[in-house]
Amino acid sequence: MRIWSKLTSTSAILSAIRVGGSGIAFVTQILLARVLSPSDLGVFFFVTSMATIASLVVGHGYPSLLTRFISRYTERNRPGYLSAFLRTAQRETLKWSVVGATLFAAVSWFWPGIDQDTRLALIFGALTIIPMGMHRILGYLAITYRRFILGYLPGFIIRPALFAAVLLALYALGDGMSVWTVTAIQWGTWVAMLFATLYIVRHIYLGPSEPVYDRRLTNRWRREAWPLVIVASFTGLLSELAVVCVAPFMPMSDVAAFGICVKLAFLVGFIVQAAHQVILPDMGEAIVRRESHALRARILGASLLPIGLTVAGVLFSMFFGGWFLKLFGAEFSNAKDTLTILMLAQFVRAVAGPSSLLLTLKGAQATSAWICALSGIVLLVSNAVFATLWGAEGGAVAVLITTVVWLLATAIALYRLDGARADIAGLLHRGHAAAPAE
Repeated sequence: MRIWSKLTSTSAILSAIRVGGSGIAFVTQILLARVLSPSDLGVFFFVTSMATIASLVVGHGYPSLLTRFISRYTERNRPGYLSAFLRTAQRETLKWSVVGATLFAAVSWFWPGIDQDTRLALIFGALTIIPMGMHRILGYLAITYRRFILGYLPGFIIRPALFAAVLLALYALGDGMSVWTVTAIQWGTWVAMLFATLYIVRHIYLGPSEPVYDRRLTNRWRREAWPLVIVASFTGLLSELAVVCVAPFMPMSDVAAFGICVKLAFLVGFIVQAAHQVILPDMGEAIVRRESHALRARILGASLLPIGLTVAGVLFSMFFGGWFLKLFGAEFSNAKDTLTILMLAQFVRAVAGPSSLLLTLKGAQATSAWICALSGIVLLVSNAVFATLWGAEGGAVAVLITTVVWLLATAIALYRLDGARADIAGLLHRGHAAAPAE
């Protein structure tokens, strides 16, 4: 009970931070819907999603390895290796962020057939890759060292508040804004957040001692990091992938409606992700120490709040979704069913538990990468079929189908690996079976 109380308390604090961030994001989405046309809003969502995915790719998957190798080198008292790992991860991320941003900007500049505002929006989106990529690894570093509040605060309170404040000031002044202006403002807030995050981790980001480099280990880190790019795309950026994959099959005005519903649904979905990330360090230690009972207790304790909130999200969107979406504009009120389907996908994630994270912690990142690659194909094909037929609702159906396929395949792979279960039904069943008879 003490473990459950601690995890629930931590999750509740992070959820409170996210609720505050959700309120800011909600106001921001309304402002964006007011200052941009539906078509420009669709462009903004597309550019932002592309930049977010690119920032993950240039990170080479190193953020997803932090928990595993920090736990390993700390447990084995190898501070030199730990320092070398942290510095290598940050150096590689910075290098490839600059390369990725340069390539993205060059392609955007010379791409034919797009208007000047969209071209400039793409260029500022490219520049955003650098602070996004660096914040991702530094933020994960804070979370891995259990500085959860400090790890989440810049990304979910400070930056959104700064972005919303600038938008609100310009909106109050009556200044017109184009899509590239909004994208430039967003780039500036990411730069500010990067410096805030760097200040937070200033005592730990270089490691506990002088680095001890080993070419064999360095090659191993790179080899194991790459498959996690695909894995992290699904565990953390499914909402961005959904927007990118749906864009080719509908007008940008419809992408705007779909994007608003995705943002709202994944505000709730983040609580699922945050609850799972909270127990990453504990899961890593439990696996190293082979404490299966402690692992089960941590997963169950962190799953109660996400399941309750996702159920509430589904019910709210069913009965009040149309009214709620009118706040963004009357043209978006018909997307109620889209929002409901996307909320249902978040419930599926909550019930499935941290199966994908657990698979990675057990060293099966290659298997997880193959599953996520297959799921990416399912997402694209599903969009080609359903988004073409039903528009935004079809895009939501594609996300739901992809979520089910991804998590079902992951659960099967996890069970076949060593008989482990991370889904709530499986954990409860095993707990009941293990209970002593009275």
